[in-house]
Amino acid sequence: MIAGLDTLLRLGSLLSLKWEQVKLETRTIVVLNAKVSTTPKPISSRLYAALKDLPRTGPYVFGQFYPTTATGSSSPKNRATRRFDALCELAQVPHGRAVNGVTIHSLRHTGATRALQAGASVRTVMDLGGWTNAATVMRYLHASDRDVRDAAESIAGQSRNPDVTGNARNRP
Repeated sequence: MIAGLDTLLRLGSLLSLKWEQVKLETRTIVVLNAKVSTTPKPISSRLYAALKDLPRTGPYVFGQFYPTTATGSSSPKNRATRRFDALCELAQVPHGRAVNGVTIHSLRHTGATRALQAGASVRTVMDLGGWTNAATVMRYLHASDRDVRDAAESIAGQSRNPDVTGNARNRP
């Protein structure tokens, strides 16, 4: 989940990620996927800590989703999706498209939205997520309730941040 949120990578790119593509010393990942540019993607501090602790038992970073015997017939994507669903169930988080719940793909939406809310530009979010045009990235960005309230207050000429005198001040 951390890798999906912090890198904005698609599930297929995450599952095909090999240790040789992870450069912990420079905190970057080089994605080898036709849908994503090969520009190194930054590794967040949170993802760095998680990757550092993962066992390196094979070529794949997330090798637990690849069957070690011929008995497993499901794909790595199906295995990862079932694990994700089980974790959501355990956390009592609504999941799956049928109930309009969280999915592995929605991590890309959440990560893109969080980056924008933290002050990243649309161009930066486009680069991180591998999107080639702003129209596509806009489908991934969602306004929070707070953003909508702040916008409504700005229309009214009010701000939620009063100055020291208690008067509302407009944001720059």
